[in-house]
Amino acid sequence: MKNFKLSILIVLGILVSNYTNAQSNKVALSLYKKLGYKVSIPKFQSAEGMSLENMQRIANSYRLNHDTPNAELWYSHVVKESNKPEDFLHYAQALQSNKNFDTAKDYFLKYDDMVGASNDNRGALLAASIDRMSSFKNSQVEITNEEVLNTKKLDFSPMYFQDKVVFVSTRDEKSLLSGIKDIWIDDNFMALWESTRSEDGTLTTPEVFSENITTKFHEGPLCFNKSGDRVFFTRNDFKKGKRRNNSKGIMKLQVYTSTKDGDEWSQPSSMNFNTKEYEEAHPALTPDGRKLFFSSDREGGFGGMDLYVVEFTNGEWSAPTNLGENINTAGNDVFPYVHDDGILYFASNGWEGLGGLDLYEAKMGSDNTWTGVDNIGTPFNSPMDDFGLIMNEEKTEGYLTSARDGGHGQDDIYSWKRPSSDVVNEATICAYEVGTDKRLSDVEVTINDPATSNGDAVLKLVETTNEDEYILKFKNDNNLGAGDMLGKFTNQAGTFTMPVQPNT
Repeated sequence: MKNFKLSILIVLGILVSNYTNAQSNKVALSLYKKLGYKVSIPKFQSAEGMSLENMQRIANSYRLNHDTPNAELWYSHVVKESNKPEDFLHYAQALQSNKNFDTAKDYFLKYDDMVGASNDNRGALLAASIDRMSSFKNSQVEITNEEVLNTKKLDFSPMYFQDKVVFVSTRDEKSLLSGIKDIWIDDNFMALWESTRSEDGTLTTPEVFSENITTKFHEGPLCFNKSGDRVFFTRNDFKKGKRRNNSKGIMKLQVYTSTKDGDEWSQPSSMNFNTKEYEEAHPALTPDGRKLFFSSDREGGFGGMDLYVVEFTNGEWSAPTNLGENINTAGNDVFPYVHDDGILYFASNGWEGLGGLDLYEAKMGSDNTWTGVDNIGTPFNSPMDDFGLIMNEEKTEGYLTSARDGGHGQDDIYSWKRPSSDVVNEATICAYEVGTDKRLSDVEVTINDPATSNGDAVLKLVETTNEDEYILKFKNDNNLGAGDMLGKFTNQAGTFTMPVQPNT
């Protein structure tokens, strides 16, 4: 009888354990499906046994919270069993951010083999970028962590406003408004904060930007018109005190606008191009106020998040236009910013880069098409996420966001300043097939150092139909010397930029 009772207790113990395990897994899966990535991780980990699906969910949750060491760890287990190409890509991206470059290159190439012939060339492109990291442009700028703005939380996407800098933060004070947290990051919702900037660049302790704009949910990156009386900003789809979910029960991001009403901002209104089902975020206004760029994952794009533009004509904003494959990739193309000179800056993880999101620039040609994308190089970019770039009119100083080593928290805001001796001049060089107009990508270009030339080599820049763009031509190029500047490769548009100095 005693053994019988013991057997019953053992069976009951197993049943209770199985039930508890099933419940823990059920809770974790429910949280995960509601985008509760950070909070689902310990639930998945506490369940006994570990299926491939749950390992993928844990790895993905770490990735979406930009925890690259843990993402690398979990994807290293996932790729042993998985046959999904994106697992190999995400593993490679985590490896690259963690500076494990050789292994990252191997997995980028494995991803490229797995996707085969497709419009997604990220595997080959990112593998090649690891070999070319030393050839990325390096600007002589000083990067400084703006400690007064940064916390152990998320602090990102600064923007100029009058004599202030306005930015996004998840610092603790936001939690006092609602007592709720965003389960994606298991932390406070984002809010807009401002800091007054003195003439020497010193910043004051941040304060809430506007109580009228602040809600208990997310307020994100923003931009202002030139006169400073209109703001465009990212916000959760939250109207009249109520959240509006899409068909999957998710409250998406949208772009809102508000006008200055005395000393305060008016009740925000939703932009006409917003959708209920998809994300619209990261607005960026052109200096003339006629065009508004933003990011969206709506249908018809090239990847995750794409860049779009709307134009203000006849008193209203047009339907969005995708910027096309010369800008957008199979990855995420986000956080646009338009400088006074018309150059578009944005962040992407789909072009050649140093790791994570990198910062890029693109110019509009005379025919209203984008002439190519260039990585703006170091020290603006690092192996981790770098985004949210802004600069003054002269391009001598500005701010950016980075998760690079040495910061106070997850994302930090940095100021940058260019030494007065650093001349900001660049040449855009293109390579093309002789006898045709076909631009050539992935071409290695050699620039001769005059100090090593025997005097017979002649370099000539011939203007193209695009403003400030040139074809590089050599005469008697067999005389190029050993001091050549090597390692410059043309991008997919067949161009690259290089710094130029007067009389050199």
